[in-house]
Amino acid sequence: MRDRLACDVQPSWLHQRGLAPTTVRDDRDTVRRVLGERLGREPLRLEALGPHDGTTCMVPQARRSSPAHAQVIATALRSFVRCLRQHGAIATALATAVPTVPNWRVSALPQCMTAADVEHLWQSGDRTTPPGPRDAAIVLRWARLG
Repeated sequence: MRDRLACDVQPSWLHQRGLAPTTVRDDRDTVRRVLGERLGREPLRLEALGPHDGTTCMVPQARRSSPAHAQVIATALRSFVRCLRQHGAIATALATAVPTVPNWRVSALPQCMTAADVEHLWQSGDRTTPPGPRDAAIVLRWARLG
């Protein structure tokens, strides 16, 4: 894979982007690994890269990595395709084709609750206290609207 990457980061790119040499090395290693997994033994044909390749490379990475690590991978891939574009190795700007990875504080919350969980929450409220009916109304509204 090492010989198949056509865009080694140039000193001007380093200076312009303000990247440390260790960042460049780590990003290069990440791109080699991800593209190596994607391509297998196929040769890397830069002219054949398209927007679908950003998603095709990132989806498996995001599924098996933590969100923070998947973000690092996405950043490395974006930097790589920007470098390719700047040096004329590809005609299309593909950086926007690499999907973002959600990693905000509540991104890992469950998307829905089971019916048993909703029932348990509904039954857990004490409707004899002053805030009880209000809390029950909130839970009911939340359960109906999802």
